[in-house]
Amino acid sequence: MRAEVFGRPRMAVLGTIRGRRECLSRPGQIDIQTELFYDYRSNVERYPQWQRYLREHRPPTLVVWGKYDASFTVEGAHAYGRELPDARIHLLDAGHFALDEACDEIGALTHAFLTELGRS
Repeated sequence: MRAEVFGRPRMAVLGTIRGRRECLSRPGQIDIQTELFYDYRSNVERYPQWQRYLREHRPPTLVVWGKYDASFTVEGAHAYGRELPDARIHLLDAGHFALDEACDEIGALTHAFLTELGRS
């Protein structure tokens, strides 16, 4: 039986953590990440602007979402569907770092989406 962390196989989580730690250890990253985190406070107040833009412009949209993401719940993925009924929404067997955990699946979904748009 494999040990799990946050519902994910332990080795997948540890590999992701190591990679993130290496990235965040680079010079200047503390300031960059602090500024990014601080800027999150403006997100909620901007939701009406973003929602209006999506409703008015209806851009082709592919949403790939880790269904085990504790930071951004599945409800967030469904919110895109309310604003963009034609959005392609895929809930993946992944967490917050879905691209690390489901790279091949995301690549295939992206390729199919761009092919459908005539842009691959």
